[in-house]
Amino acid sequence: MEKHKIANWSETRWLVLSSLSFLIPSVYAYTLGINLCSALLFGTTFFSVNYWRNAEKGWRRNADLIYAKISFYTFVLLGIIYVRDLTYITIGYSGLFALVYCYQMSRYTHETKGSNSEWYLYHMLFHLLMTCEMIIILNCVSKTET
Repeated sequence: MEKHKIANWSETRWLVLSSLSFLIPSVYAYTLGINLCSALLFGTTFFSVNYWRNAEKGWRRNADLIYAKISFYTFVLLGIIYVRDLTYITIGYSGLFALVYCYQMSRYTHETKGSNSEWYLYHMLFHLLMTCEMIIILNCVSKTET
């Protein structure tokens, strides 16, 4: 049984690279002593890189999708609970809308235009915006918990 390739390496190599950006908030969480978040983000990095290194339908894709959703909703919840500063609220919620837009556009452009389109640029920007959002949330968690 042949696996169905989702995208070419020429596109997904950039997603492997942007997935590695999740290590930044993982290390940041570790230095702040927020070890559960650090481990969650390390796992997010692992599953994302593992999928994008050879993007095809199968268990690696399913694991990435499930783990990414757990990570996403965990950080949305942490953001709702801990982000109280008006500047961070403004940046954070604007960033949330932007990253949801980028994620939806990556799906839409991949579905309508297929591989060899700009879909992966949207997804890469989604990863990078998510990294920034996580740093803001972790900063707010650390200020509240200390």
